[in-house]
Amino acid sequence: MENGTEQEIPNPIAVRLVWGLVAVVAVGCVWVVWNAYQEQVERNQAGIFDAGAPEVAYRPAENDLEHQMDAPLNEISLGLKSNLSAVETAVPDRPHNPNEVRSRTIGDEFKRRRSFTISTNAEGIRIPDNMAGKNHTYSGKKSGFRVVAMGASESFGWGVPYEKSYPAHLSTILGVEVVNASAPAGISRGMVRWAKKYLPQLQPDLVIYSLRPPYPEKNPAQMFADSMKELAAVAGGAPLVVVLPALSTFDLQIPDIASAYEGAADPIAADVEAVTTALDPMLVIGLTRAFRDAQKTYDGAKPGDLLVTMQTIDGKQILSTPDGEQIVSATAPEIPKNSFFGVPPAVIADEVLQAFEKRPNMREPLFFDGGHPDADGYRLMAEVIAGVLKERALVP
Repeated sequence: MENGTEQEIPNPIAVRLVWGLVAVVAVGCVWVVWNAYQEQVERNQAGIFDAGAPEVAYRPAENDLEHQMDAPLNEISLGLKSNLSAVETAVPDRPHNPNEVRSRTIGDEFKRRRSFTISTNAEGIRIPDNMAGKNHTYSGKKSGFRVVAMGASESFGWGVPYEKSYPAHLSTILGVEVVNASAPAGISRGMVRWAKKYLPQLQPDLVIYSLRPPYPEKNPAQMFADSMKELAAVAGGAPLVVVLPALSTFDLQIPDIASAYEGAADPIAADVEAVTTALDPMLVIGLTRAFRDAQKTYDGAKPGDLLVTMQTIDGKQILSTPDGEQIVSATAPEIPKNSFFGVPPAVIADEVLQAFEKRPNMREPLFFDGGHPDADGYRLMAEVIAGVLKERALVP
């Protein structure tokens, strides 16, 4: 007792309640910050796409939200906003099925992700990050031999920085300017429409178009050839070289190709032959064989990497290492043979996808997500194309 009063002792129950409340508030704050960060990442990623444009190389008329192909040419774009400045974009870092990627964002089921940055110029064309913010344009700026690289995400360099994309490597190898006029998730019909509006302004000396035919369609090679002949007509006299990008062993297009060339001993080779015949005498470069050969001798593995490729044998999807060790064997999903609408069906077995999630060190040589090359793959793509261009004397 002091000064006639008795010192009060804090109620232990009240103390616990106060500290419990503090903990709840702290956890809540962390969740709010993390959720805000996640939402900002999604906004940034969705924000790279041009307002109202679908994930293809055309933009619909403002009053037409169904993305019809009758939009006026003054509304067309490559699909990306102009003057982007090193916008960080997150993408899956493993093979995946179409339904796992929704509305240009990736779901929580992806623990394996990679990020890269995208910068564009005033025309919405991809440029190096160090050129961003300068209102750069290619129109009226030509000073030497110019190659215009067109196509979809493989041509764009999806998943890697600009300097590791195939057009950047090609420019270094050939010593000429290469304009990366590519559209993520682009389609040939849309790219041709864009070319009619903008390709003459770029004044190309050579045009390289990298994309594969629309396999779910009937007679895909001829449909593709029709688009390429239309593109060649607007290239201003510049030669057009067509590149069929390499297919990953996990590629979602493989079942469609097998269906399109049913009965062929090697459907991928049959596809190259069909496209070459349909486009004769235009030069066609198929890359899958070069990639398959390079996968067998790949020496770019990092310590701890588990390299695998996939084969489908008797209805089983088998993952194996270069020395033949079997990692996974799973029943391949049944795929409808008829054309479909909406999200395409699953092509890769869940057991295969789960194996990648459980093994962060497991990857396919030269590809990162079952469809797009990795940095080594994009370099190989450039090397093969450069070799053919030099052999045919299409570049200085």
